[in-house]
Amino acid sequence: FQALPTVYEIPRVLADELGAEPRTPALPELARVTASGGVYYSSIRHREAPGEPLVYAQYTGNVEYGQLKGGGMNFAAHMSPKKALELYKEVAEAGMIEEIDGFLRQKVWTGVLRSTLTQKQLKKILRSSRFIKEKFDLAGKFLKLKARLVTDGRGQDRTLYKESDINSPTVSLSSLLTIASVAAAKGLHVVTMDVGSAYLNADMKDDVYVYLQKEVADILVKRDPSFAQYKDYKGQVLVKLNKAQYGCIESARLWYNTISAKMVALGYDLNPYDGCVFTKQT
Repeated sequence: FQALPTVYEIPRVLADELGAEPRTPALPELARVTASGGVYYSSIRHREAPGEPLVYAQYTGNVEYGQLKGGGMNFAAHMSPKKALELYKEVAEAGMIEEIDGFLRQKVWTGVLRSTLTQKQLKKILRSSRFIKEKFDLAGKFLKLKARLVTDGRGQDRTLYKESDINSPTVSLSSLLTIASVAAAKGLHVVTMDVGSAYLNADMKDDVYVYLQKEVADILVKRDPSFAQYKDYKGQVLVKLNKAQYGCIESARLWYNTISAKMVALGYDLNPYDGCVFTKQT
């Protein structure tokens, strides 16, 4: 249980099983409000009482950005790109540039002129959102800003998709524990890895058009001037997705299809009982 992530929300039922109450420490910073946003925090006061269960809590409400510090809590707050640029300026812009550069390397977008689309296509244009996450250490010290650009998939018509096109399997707990048990019994080496911007490795199969909001479009044009011709009077840029951008309802499945096909091509066999387990005889 101690290995859970620092910022975590424990369900009510789990707290009941542990015989513990989620702690709700006093948050003096919240008394001085200058902006709205969500705050997730975790108490670290369990170090003073080692025998107590470790239970985290969640608070969502108003917060004064830049004053989340101390109090024995670890914070992660979300804000809009506009708010981030107002508060952190160069740091916020650097975080946004880093992600946009990643999208450009993956060739996620192709610029589109609105005038070239049919009425049917225009009605299907999706909005995009960009979230900036403030990360603090356990002492409340600001570490960095992490940016994430997503498509608002709520605008997609689910009736046009089969369930198999939008559902992606996840590994079962029993499979995970079985693999760990076999590795421990045989003394095998265990390696973990993370695929950066995983979904962007998958090609988008359908025609999906997205508006990039002004703050994102401005940086995009600076990084790649060829997108300037697609800016509209609002400062937005209209793009067609070449890759499975986060937020689209089919993105998870497209990524699964991509990674599973790659594993099979590398000589791995798909487990017939768990679609997320692959084995290879050596």
